[in-house]
Amino acid sequence: MFFPWRTELAQAAPRIKLDLSEKYYSYAVKAEIPGERREDIDIRIDGNQVTISAEVKTEKEEREDGRVLRRERQQAHASRSFTLACLVDETKSDAK
Repeated sequence: MFFPWRTELAQAAPRIKLDLSEKYYSYAVKAEIPGERREDIDIRIDGNQVTISAEVKTEKEEREDGRVLRRERQQAHASRSFTLACLVDETKSDAK
């Protein structure tokens, strides 16, 4: 069968890249989650463990005039956790 495109596997979930810094008894985390909207990102703090996660959802695509030849968008979940040296006061933390 002839395909008019190169077939490659789509990446299942976005990769979360982060930078962690410490300054004056506080931590700063900068996370990069390509293609994600702010409202789809969840940040949780449990003691000294921080978890950043994101949910990617596929939009339903229907064609009345033909068939879908390739679909790479899908539902996936990405998560990244790390442990800090001391407990985090969740009431004093904020996310932007």
